[in-house]
Amino acid sequence: SERGAYPDSIKLYEEFIKGNPRHPGHGRARVELALLRVRQPTETEDFEQALNLAGDQLKQVEDIEEFKEMQGEVAALLPQIARGLADKTEQAAPGSPEVAKFAELTNKALELCNNTMYLPKPLRDEGKLTAIRGTLELVERRNATKKALDDTLKAMEEALAAGDTLLTRY
Repeated sequence: SERGAYPDSIKLYEEFIKGNPRHPGHGRARVELALLRVRQPTETEDFEQALNLAGDQLKQVEDIEEFKEMQGEVAALLPQIARGLADKTEQAAPGSPEVAKFAELTNKALELCNNTMYLPKPLRDEGKLTAIRGTLELVERRNATKKALDDTLKAMEEALAAGDTLLTRY
């Protein structure tokens, strides 16, 4: 299976990098290893782990000359992570702690997408990024609506408990 191939590939890259520091392909291998480490959790839809690794791994290789050659792959991976996190935000129950957690993670992923070192303007798909922001705005509105409903229901329950009739209060 492809999932099983990742640990093997990662191990091979690590061995190559460790054993061949002067090889002309050393820099490219370091960049490919970093991308492999990010791609693995992305493809298993562990977007939180993918985001953590992306921030860490890209920082380690961003200054390597061969990084620029690999920006197309970075430009595909980062929005995929942001989209996955936005979807998790949308799937979480309105008002739940998961909504806040995944919204924050989505915003962090969007920050990486806005980093021109990772996603230069020519490689940036603004339509995708706008759609991801739109998902977050939709979830925010849904949370506000749920909170307003909860507040209204609470006020009605308190009014009933106090013996008020709804007609005199509302």
